[in-house]
Amino acid sequence: MTRRLVIVMTLLAAGVALALAVPMGIIISKDQHSAFISQLQVDTLSTSVALSSQPQTQWADTADKVGTKTGARVVVVDVNSRLLADSDLSAVDRTFNRPEIVQALAGTVTSNVRPSATLGTDLRYVAAPVVKLGKVVAAVRLALPEFEVTNVVRQSQFALSVFVIAVMLFAALIAWLIARSIAAPLSRVAGVAEQLPDDLSLRADEHDGPVEVQAVSRALNITAARLTGILERTRAVAADASHHLKTPLTGVRLRLEAIEDISNQEEVRTEAERATAEVDRLTHRIDQVLALAR
Repeated sequence: MTRRLVIVMTLLAAGVALALAVPMGIIISKDQHSAFISQLQVDTLSTSVALSSQPQTQWADTADKVGTKTGARVVVVDVNSRLLADSDLSAVDRTFNRPEIVQALAGTVTSNVRPSATLGTDLRYVAAPVVKLGKVVAAVRLALPEFEVTNVVRQSQFALSVFVIAVMLFAALIAWLIARSIAAPLSRVAGVAEQLPDDLSLRADEHDGPVEVQAVSRALNITAARLTGILERTRAVAADASHHLKTPLTGVRLRLEAIEDISNQEEVRTEAERATAEVDRLTHRIDQVLALAR
């Protein structure tokens, strides 16, 4: 019973946890994905604002600091598509005319995913213009492989999976404790029931275990008490029957023995002996029946 209860409660808890976890996982995945992209956009715009307030000589340091903080690759390109700063420390003063850079230099903030031939994977990017005195003087782009965004989502999914497993284990533990609280008193009641045929004076504890087990204990005790009463009455009847049956038989035997002693006829004495033997056999049978009754 313990194992079945543990299995049922564990499966029930798992079903409930999964019913909650699946939609929650979808919501969290979307939320984490959106939050990651939103943070990347905020970091890009913040960097754009910082660059617009700094001389160009400080842009390389700013790109390095932002790259270290965000984990993204930060590049700054001037209006001539010339690379001015790169947090990956690649060669600068070269042409860097990616599509998102062209749009940012045109004054548009862009955020999207595109395949990267350099990385061999999809690239998540946000590009924004750097504006000074109302004029676009450069573009800044923060980019990182799309799988890093996916990894953040997977971490949330993993945490949710751990939660589901923890709920299942907790449910199994609770089920085991409940099963033990029921099974242990039932085992004690069963032990009393097994020993009752040899000792009708035994009684189960009517205050042990849950209400249902207590009811079983009370029913067992009532049955034992009734059996004890029946057995006592049976013994009383057997004792009374022994007296009422064996006393007349004893009288008959004595008379037969007297006939054997006083009769001079051989045939009469032989019949008396046979009758005495039948009386002894009947007395023995009565003793056997009474012994079984006791």
